[in-house]
Amino acid sequence: MLLAFTLIQGLLILAFGFYLTQGGQSVIVMGILLFVTSLFFNALQPISQALTADIAPPISGSRLWNVEPHWRDGAVMSPMVSGALRDATGNWSAAVVLDGTLIFRQFCFDTLR
Repeated sequence: MLLAFTLIQGLLILAFGFYLTQGGQSVIVMGILLFVTSLFFNALQPISQALTADIAPPISGSRLWNVEPHWRDGAVMSPMVSGALRDATGNWSAAVVLDGTLIFRQFCFDTLR
């Protein structure tokens, strides 16, 4: 389920980015894409936490979910990188496509494990 939901989320994000690059401006279409994408995103974390709880010792598992530095850095850097891309290009397409690309990168890494 984790891999399937990651793949679906990546596809939906890229569909959103494609819609934006084609000049789509319908708030309804963007809202539906964003809502459906967020459903899969919100489903990924509990699945991942449950899998971590099954395979990790209690101490390392709690450390993984509480202080994992690259997640915190990603949460801080994402708005800055997205904003810089928007400022450089004049629209959100590049930031959304970059996000979709990073999701597919994670999907590929998870598949190879």
